[in-house]
Amino acid sequence: MLNSLKLWLRERVLRILGILKWTASVSVTAVILLTLILWTAVFLYGSFYYAYMPQVAHVRNVHLQFSCNTKPGGSRHCSYPAANISLVKPGKNQLLESGQPYSVQLQMQLPESPINQNLGMFMVSIQFYASHGVPVRTASRSAMLHYKSGLLHTLSTLVFSPLLLWGFNEQKQSIDVELFTQYTEDPFKPSIGAYIEVQNRQVEIYSAVLNIKAYFSGIRYFILYWPVTSAIIGIGTNVFFLTLIVLLSWYQFPSSSKNQNDGVQRITFSRQVPELGEQPWRDRQDRNGDNAEDVGAGRLHGEDGWDYVPNRQNPVGTGETSRLTPANESDSSADEDTLLRRRHPPVVQS
Repeated sequence: MLNSLKLWLRERVLRILGILKWTASVSVTAVILLTLILWTAVFLYGSFYYAYMPQVAHVRNVHLQFSCNTKPGGSRHCSYPAANISLVKPGKNQLLESGQPYSVQLQMQLPESPINQNLGMFMVSIQFYASHGVPVRTASRSAMLHYKSGLLHTLSTLVFSPLLLWGFNEQKQSIDVELFTQYTEDPFKPSIGAYIEVQNRQVEIYSAVLNIKAYFSGIRYFILYWPVTSAIIGIGTNVFFLTLIVLLSWYQFPSSSKNQNDGVQRITFSRQVPELGEQPWRDRQDRNGDNAEDVGAGRLHGEDGWDYVPNRQNPVGTGETSRLTPANESDSSADEDTLLRRRHPPVVQS
């Protein structure tokens, strides 16, 4: 009774340990696969974002230049302030993506000087050009300072006088001139530079900056303004398809292995049992002497005194009909009356 209890406890403990071992191995494999799938999904989404999303904004400083000539009589004639800027970096031939609309703006800082206040409207023009100076697109827009009355100008000066005295504020205005609302790059003639001109000789400008901002729509608009939501959706979609591929591969692998094993040639052996009343064994020395001849005939002698003949015709698992013959009898005795026994022969796989 005590031994039976010990055996039962041992069997239960071994079974529990086997279950724990299997659970641990499956858990570790699942964690590794999920981690690999997650990082692969993040990498795929990052690659998609880098390849699909162009740069949102491009900023180029505009350094305006002009020249003045002194005419006879002491008068000076100056040219329009203009600048020639390069859009591409050294070694590249294109900045903007083809087919993507862009908004092009020129931001200027103008002082609230009497000259600019009395200047009125003036024109600002831009010309994009491709390689070898070929013009691509041209646009012109008007601009002017925002109007301020004398009283408002005086009051603002008094209110902001401490900041003006300490240099934390200036009497200037920022003017944004939108030159292109939806500029689309020509794929056959990509722009490599721009020529900007302020068509007024008296205008006073502190600084100017050219802003090129991409105008997104559709999926790009969703990715730009809802980055977290789009990242969750994109990574989740990648995880779903990667998990599906892993599961299909997991269930397909055992099937392929089984199919390969089914194609392996199998050899079965039928066991010949001696007839009743006959000597069921041979002398070992006699069998050793006849071994070479029997092997050549396809018969194998076992140490138990029985002969084993390869049977390649019957399928595996269907059972064999073995003929009982004396061990020292020739192969022709197989046609005599025998006692049939249903057995499952051993299977040898090659």
